[in-house]
Amino acid sequence: MTSTNKELRWLLLSLAVGVLIVAVNSRANTPSDFAAFYLAGKIVAEGHRHELYSLDLQFREQAHFAPPGDPRAFSHPAFEALVFVPLARIPYRMSYLLWALANMVALGLTLYLLRNYLSKLNSVGAKALLFLA
Repeated sequence: MTSTNKELRWLLLSLAVGVLIVAVNSRANTPSDFAAFYLAGKIVAEGHRHELYSLDLQFREQAHFAPPGDPRAFSHPAFEALVFVPLARIPYRMSYLLWALANMVALGLTLYLLRNYLSKLNSVGAKALLFLA
């Protein structure tokens, strides 16, 4: 087996483990910042962009779809909400998992692009710290 195939297998395995961890975590109904971004996209998609920073609206609407706990407020620049408009058009749980998958793919791509530098890590401790990061 070539080293490229071996690297690709490890990358795919890492992505699968990452997605599994996120999927299990999402079942635990743990509050996250994603609820605020999802709702910001939903507010813009529904044409209520003038209420994007209304805390009353944010907290009231998050209670309908987000895990219970402390609600998260969207306090970022308005253009960031545009990224989440497509995700806001699908159910929250599926949107959360797609966002997590996109993050795992971005991480995997980053590791792939850095593979020549990462291969120079000799100690097991350094590799373990990188994996945990």
